[in-house]
Order: sequence, then C-alpha cells, then structure tokens
Amino acid sequence: MRFGKVMLCFLSVIFLTVIVCFGVQMQRQKEQMPFSVVIQADGRKENVKCWQNEAGEYYIFLPSYADLTHATISFDRNAVVSIDNQLIENGVTCEFLQLDTPYALKYANKSRNLDTTLTFLQSGNVPTIYIDVQSGSMDYIHAVKGNEESGKMRLYSADGGLEYAGSIKSINGRGNSTWYCSKKPYSLSLTYEADLLGMGAAEKWILLANAYDASNLRNKIAYDFAQAVGLDYSPQCQWVDLYLNGDYAGLYLLSTRNEIHEQRVAISEKNSFLVSMELQHRLEKAGIPFINSDCSVQLAFRIHDATMEIDTLQAMLQSMENAILAEDGVDPATGIYYTELVDIESWAKRYLIDEVFSNFDGGSLSQFFYFDGASELTRIYAGPVWDMDDCLAYSPNTIWGGRPHLWESTDEPLFYSLLQKREFYQEVLTLFDQVFQPELSNVLDNLLEEYSGQIFQAACLNAIRWNTGDVSQAVAYIRDYLEKRIDFLNDYYFGDTVYFTVQISAPYTNSEWICYAVRYGDCLPNYLPWYTYTEYKDTEDSRYLGWYTIDTDEPFDITEPIFSDVTIYPKWESIENEPEYENELEYDIQTSNDEDSISKWAIIPLVVLLGLLAAMFVADFVNSKRSGGQKK
Repeated sequence: MRFGKVMLCFLSVIFLTVIVCFGVQMQRQKEQMPFSVVIQADGRKENVKCWQNEAGEYYIFLPSYADLTHATISFDRNAVVSIDNQLIENGVTCEFLQLDTPYALKYANKSRNLDTTLTFLQSGNVPTIYIDVQSGSMDYIHAVKGNEESGKMRLYSADGGLEYAGSIKSINGRGNSTWYCSKKPYSLSLTYEADLLGMGAAEKWILLANAYDASNLRNKIAYDFAQAVGLDYSPQCQWVDLYLNGDYAGLYLLSTRNEIHEQRVAISEKNSFLVSMELQHRLEKAGIPFINSDCSVQLAFRIHDATMEIDTLQAMLQSMENAILAEDGVDPATGIYYTELVDIESWAKRYLIDEVFSNFDGGSLSQFFYFDGASELTRIYAGPVWDMDDCLAYSPNTIWGGRPHLWESTDEPLFYSLLQKREFYQEVLTLFDQVFQPELSNVLDNLLEEYSGQIFQAACLNAIRWNTGDVSQAVAYIRDYLEKRIDFLNDYYFGDTVYFTVQISAPYTNSEWICYAVRYGDCLPNYLPWYTYTEYKDTEDSRYLGWYTIDTDEPFDITEPIFSDVTIYPKWESIENEPEYENELEYDIQTSNDEDSISKWAIIPLVVLLGLLAAMFVADFVNSKRSGGQKK
C-alpha cells in the first residue's frame, strides 16, 4: 500500500512537471517566429524576425537599405518551408521575391505546422537602429517603466552606411500616459558621448514612439517649428526605424534630451537650473525632486538640473510666480516687476507654440524653464519645447496655452495670467503676426508635403505593425486642422468677434481639460471628446444625469447658444459605489500583462492536480492517525 502511494506521488510529480514544461514550451513556440531574414550592409549582418498579426498572417519589415538580392532567409534546419508553393533551402537569397505581395507560406517541423501568408514590406528614406538587450527580450523592460537593461546598438543611415556601433549603458521605458500605449517610448544611455545623425554628441537620447499619431509628423514638425521661430535649445530629432532584439518595433523619432549640456541646453553649469512643470503626484510617486507651484495645487516644478542651493532656486521661482500672478505684475515680497523676472519673448514664443499647435498639455505639463547663471540678467527663460505628440487634435476653436484654469477652478495658470498683462499680450500679437505666420505658411506650403513624403513608406509599415490607421488621411487631417486653426487664431487675436470660454471638466475628477472659445450666440461643437471620444451613458453602478454647471450645479443644455463664460461637467448619480481614480489619467487607462512564462491553459489542470495531491495527503494523514489510535 505504501509503495503504491509513493508511486502515485512520483507519477503525479512527473505529470506536474510535464504540464509545466509543456506549457512553457507552448508559450515559447507561440512567441517564436518561424524564420527570419538576414540583412547585409557595410560588412555587417542584421537579423530581422517575422511578425505575426492577429489574423495569423506573417510579415517581414525590411529596413530602407535592405537589398533583396543579398538578403537571405534563415530558419530551423529541421523545418520544411515553402513560399508560393516552392520549397526553399535554408540560406537562400530573397531575390526571387517581390515586395507588397502576400505569398502562400507553409512551414512544418516536429512541433508546428503553419499554412498562412507571408508578405515582405520595405521602409524608405529612414535610418535604422538595432538594439539587442542583454537578456534577449524586452519583457523585463516592459514590465515596469523604471526597469532597464544594458545591450548593444547599431545605427545605419538610410542607404546602409554604419553610423554608430557600440554598447549602451541602458535602455528603459519613459513617458507618462504614453508609457501605457502598446508602442512604448524609451530612454537611451550610451557608454560614451556620440553624435547621432548630426544632432550633437551626448550620452543620453530619447526614442519617441508617436503612439497617438498615425502621421508620425506632429512632434517633428512642432520641434522644427520651435527652432525656426527662435525658441532657443529646442530639441533636434530624426526619424528612425527601430528593431529590438530583431523584432520590428516601428517608426520612432530619435530625439535629443532636454538637459544642461553644451550640445543641448547650452547654459552655464554654475548657478543655473532647468525645471519643468509637471503633475505633483507623479513626481512624488517616482521620487523625483520638485518645488511646489502656487499656480495650482496639482502642479509642481520638477528639478532636472540645478547647480545652485535649493533655497535660492525656490526663492527665484516663488518671486517669478508672485509677479506673474499679481494683477499689477509686481512681486509683493520684493517689489520687482515681472518683466525683470521673466524673458517675455521666450515665454510668448512658448505660449504661442502650444496655442498654435493646439497642444493638449499646453500651459500645464512638460513646460520647461531655465536660468543661465552666467547671464548678467536675472530673468527666467521659457523652453525648450517638449511632448507635442498629442497636439493638433479636438476642435480648432479650443484654447490650451491660455486656459483660464488647468485642473481646478482655483487654478491661476501662469500663461493665462501673463496674457492679462499689456506688454506680454502685445508681444504675443507681434510674434504671431510677424514671426509665426510666415513659418506656418512654410509648414503648409512646403514642410508638410516634404516630411510626409520622406517617411511615407516607413509610416505605412508602422501603421500595419501598430494598426494606427490610414497614413494619408492622417496627413490630410493635419493640413486641414492647421489651416482652420490659423484662421481661428487670426480672428481670436485680431478680429472683432466676441468669444466666450466654455470649460469642460473631465468626468469623475472634476478637472478642467478642454476650453472652447465660442463666438457670441454660437453653440458648442456637436461632440465633446475626451481621450477616446467617450460616449456618456449609464454604467453598472451609476446613472448618467447629463451636463451641469460647476458654479451653480444646475443642468446645462449643450445645444443652446452661448452668451457668457461657463464651466460645465458631465454628472452621474451613484447607484452603488462609484469607482475611485487616483488621477485624471487612470480611469481611461487599462493595462494587461500577457507575458506569463507559463501558458494560461496550464493553470487549471495545475490547480486541480495540486488539489488532488493535497486531498490525498490529508486523507493519508487522517488514516495514519486512526491506525495509530487503534494500535494504542
């Protein structure tokens, strides 16, 4: 009897081990691509893996410089592979293949049998970056934003010339809301300073995903525009195709980083600072040093670089805020006028860039400011520009940089307060008319077509990889939106039209997000979008009541004409427990973790088997007790 139990336990353990190992193997096979293509250029070989879409179809995304006559197919030597019903040998060149053609693909080995399609696609006019991390997988990096790994990197020009090859100290995730997108943004740290694509030598670089932007143009156009209108130290950037451990990751924007550096924000490294305005709770959660801001309880100044005493830095920022927020523009503590504390030209340019490009974070987040300790002036400058991938959206008649409020009705935004001051407002009008309008004409007449043509092939590949939508339509939308936006701002700044502001508070959080400028007697647009054009309706635990005003909490009819400034919000009545959200982003962000090492199908039998084993041992223990008691 005891021998039988031992054997049962032994067999159960073996069975358990088989389930686990088989589950792991099934998961690995699911992730493993059937074969790859080896690309050659400048004496080097790079391995590009297949990608499978949800329909089970396979794609090979080739870099701009790839030559099919020298590219070779590599697959498991035990596999039998046919393309277009022709058996192929391992190592055969791709010269018999044509691009953009779905070929019948059959792949068979001992563990899998595929009958699907394979399409070869090629990028164009874009450099290529390959990054291989030490573990060979991005799973660890993607698990938590702060996780990082070292690795190796190669950068090729669009025609295949090797621009950089070396180790990287680290690659890690970055961003706030963008980090929760499927296509992740990254920070890079090289092992030594290098000049990548002519953007100046530095160790730290950014790979922007442009996940919200099917055109992949918004950040690039906004950054280049900022340089063109003379906002000092605006980031430089170049498009690149990115491959991570051989997997095509899409079209990215390689960008310089906002930091005090002779090739970046080139100010003195003594008695200087670089800060940005961000959400305080994010900084607290990440353990990043900051200084509180009086303009909003939600916002704080993140300290990026500071070579002065923190007390001195805090005093300078406080005096700046005091003067800007004061109705007469004078810091009551020091008696100094705001024009002696801020450089109004740079602040006006920074405001206008957000306003012209209808930047979602305008006047609130990613607002950089710096002070040069080597300057004889004590003025704080605005810039560089940053984070413009969510611009040129919503109604053209929105106000972003100059919103009366940002997050709460008690907010006093810096740029709104500045716009109430004569010198600053006149500077805005002069810059918009004499500097911005000519550059905007250049964007519409030249740059938009030039840039979209340059990356069209790369953007189309990215659209297939990430299902972002039609690239041509996205470009056409930008042109149409920008034209309407310029017309609106010309009327808003220089016309005789009377406008009222209608601020719309985000659901659940009562935080102002969208501010519409509505002409006297006009109605609001027939849609009131949030992140994903949410349709307001009843939920399982709440009843939708409609729109209400914040000041009086009275119902508000959004179809009626507007004759005054008003702030409204969508209201729900709780049925049971209304969900709580930590911040304005989390209610709309859903994350998942599908990267388990054991296939999900194995969990149920594992639990059942463990339960049976536990029951067996309990029963054996009880029987042993009973037997022992009888012997006594």
